[in-house]
Amino acid sequence: NAKYLLNVIEHDREVVVLASQFLKVFVIVLPFDALAILLLKYIAANEKTWPLLIITLIGNGVNALSHYVCLFKLGLGIYSAPISIALSYFVITLCAMVYIRLSSIYRDTWHPITKACLQEWNIYLRLSAPGVCMILTEFWSVELSILFAARLGTKSLSAQVCAAQTEWLLFLITSAYAMAGNIRIGQFLGAGKPQQARNCKNVIWAVGAMIILINLSLVILLHRWIPLVYNTEPEALVLAKNVLILIAIMHIWDGYNIISTGIVKAW
Repeated sequence: NAKYLLNVIEHDREVVVLASQFLKVFVIVLPFDALAILLLKYIAANEKTWPLLIITLIGNGVNALSHYVCLFKLGLGIYSAPISIALSYFVITLCAMVYIRLSSIYRDTWHPITKACLQEWNIYLRLSAPGVCMILTEFWSVELSILFAARLGTKSLSAQVCAAQTEWLLFLITSAYAMAGNIRIGQFLGAGKPQQARNCKNVIWAVGAMIILINLSLVILLHRWIPLVYNTEPEALVLAKNVLILIAIMHIWDGYNIISTGIVKAW
């Protein structure tokens, strides 16, 4: 199906074929990605942060090594990225499962697993459906902007990729903080301590403002040098510099949206 959509956006037949081949292999990433996210969130909900850092560092190391082997040793070309990403997520999933088993944190939550876990799914679906729609809308808007930027030429595409990757980095930083706040508020509410949850909410907003300000300041101060990581063409650099200023300003609203979403999910 992606091939037909790409034909509408991109008229270069070779690009469409390569993208279609990439996506066919990239499908193998999805189950490992989903399972890895679930397991990592489970570990985070148990207030275990250092294991998360170590597990993701191992996954990133495998990703980098696999890219090197696939690109320069095996010569797999465009297939290198999906294979390497799938392998890294598989390793992350495996490491998370091993840690959960060896640390026995599951004994304090739900052990053994019974048929009761199949009950009250309608509540989870009602809560998750709006969140899924919101995340899809946000991600699709960014990804589609990159696809349509390709219609404007390689320079516009380079600038858009630079902006999108920078925004993604800002999103990850803010999202990690929002997730921590979400878990902490949820723990207070689960323990029947609503006042502590309210205090935690105020702290999250205050510290979140400082994080957003730091992110914004770094992007503005470094907007002349960040594009050099992605491209060296003069025209593309000028476009990227201007777009990064907009990204920094937009992060004020986007950052608070991410943090507020984390708080709302806990309530």
